[in-house]
Amino acid sequence: MRNFALILFLAALALSGCNAKEKAEEEAGPLSQNYHVVAVAHGGTIHGKVTIENAAVAMRIEIQKDQDACHDSHTNPSAPVNQGVASGTIVYLERVDSGKAWVTQTAMLEQKGCEYLPHVQVLQRGSTMRLTNGDDALHNSNFKLNGITEFNPAQPKGAPPQEIKLTKDGLYTVNCDVHPWMRGFVQVMDHPYFAVVDANGSYTIANIPPGNYTLKLWRDNWQIDQPKDASGHITTYNWGSDFRKQQPVTVAASTSQEINFSLP
Repeated sequence: MRNFALILFLAALALSGCNAKEKAEEEAGPLSQNYHVVAVAHGGTIHGKVTIENAAVAMRIEIQKDQDACHDSHTNPSAPVNQGVASGTIVYLERVDSGKAWVTQTAMLEQKGCEYLPHVQVLQRGSTMRLTNGDDALHNSNFKLNGITEFNPAQPKGAPPQEIKLTKDGLYTVNCDVHPWMRGFVQVMDHPYFAVVDANGSYTIANIPPGNYTLKLWRDNWQIDQPKDASGHITTYNWGSDFRKQQPVTVAASTSQEINFSLP
């Protein structure tokens, strides 16, 4: 009965966002121009490292709900893998009209241990994403683009996988309204010139057509505030603002250049 009521609540949330979503779609205009796969002659490479100046000790997230499925805490999924290394960062070129082909990807988001796995991923526009729930708990996946809900499927315990199609470019934030500490990020792009920074903080974007571009960086914030009321119950989970940086870059034929980033 409780799960049924939650499902009704989630359905009402999704419906309430319909009008706002439709308005946003009207104002957004057409999708960005289509990317064309071509042979790249004398492509260039950008590589570098992303570091953190003052990385604090990773904070564990405290959990007070559905502890049989979620436990009483888990590691902050946004925390750097190594002290001072900004793993999980996305570095990408803002716009590329044509170039190399996409590498085959697996578009999946798993709800397991009351976390979204993977925490950060980049997918090609038009990808069909498979959503699964491996927990003994009700979850939903509220996909928001520019603050507007695009999808919000609910998956009770034992529910079959669901699929959604990602047809718009941009950074989707994914949250569970039932378990508000859960969050994930899906960057959807129309070209393959990006890199997800590895556990050493390094990245490489190769075979870039010569030209002028804007190199962008995005990284979610690992700082979280978990305020409690007088009875000791967590009232909300407040995350710090995402990190974003950018700089112009000129890629010359058959060259490699190093561009490093430092986050506060």
